Amino acid sequence: CLQKDSSGFPSARLVYDRLVYFVERWCAAEGVAVPLAAVALVAFDRKEVGKMPESDGLFEEVGAPPLRGGSSVERSPVSPAENANALWLAERVEYLRKLKAPSEPQRLLVLLAEKPDRSPADDRKLAVLVRAERADERLGKLRASAARVVSEEKAAARKARNHRLIQQGLLFDLVGLESRDPAELAGALAALAEVDDPARWGQWKVKGQALLARKAGLSEKG
Repeated sequence: CLQKDSSGFPSARLVYDRLVYFVERWCAAEGVAVPLAAVALVAFDRKEVGKMPESDGLFEEVGAPPLRGGSSVERSPVSPAENANALWLAERVEYLRKLKAPSEPQRLLVLLAEKPDRSPADDRKLAVLVRAERADERLGKLRASAARVVSEEKAAARKARNHRLIQQGLLFDLVGLESRDPAELAGALAALAEVDDPARWGQWKVKGQALLARKAGLSEKG
């Protein structure tokens, strides 16, 4: 019997789990593989189940069908892990159907998942394909994460370069060269780059530091 809530009717969650249980027991009694319809039942959107009222008045009590040649034996409902696996398979099959060029293993996975009379050998093959597809899904997520890291690093490098170019361009305004011809500035900088005299570079550095400090002081006062 299903456990009943305060209203005297079984909860929607228990009804849902028991229906899954009935399908499995019937398939076992008939000696057939669990069809895709059963997978879809296990994969039934739990959000929709959550929307069902706690008591719908449809069931007072339900007995499980006995296995062929045996008696009715109470069994615990399908585990959350089994429901999660079935939900993943149903969603993955729907995703693979929409692919324009699925791989050969993916096509075979869909074929076996939708096969209504799978043999034990088919079930073993499907289990292998499911494990491979799960591994491929995880690998795809890892690759996407790695691509995001690379993209973020490139974006940070571009941002740092743009900041540096802006700071260097402001130096021309600082020393009053903003109106000079770009070719003149390029020639002057080229000549400056040829200077190989540490003493002169040291003198220019001291003068530049004083100029930058004076500019910073004026900015603070402003």
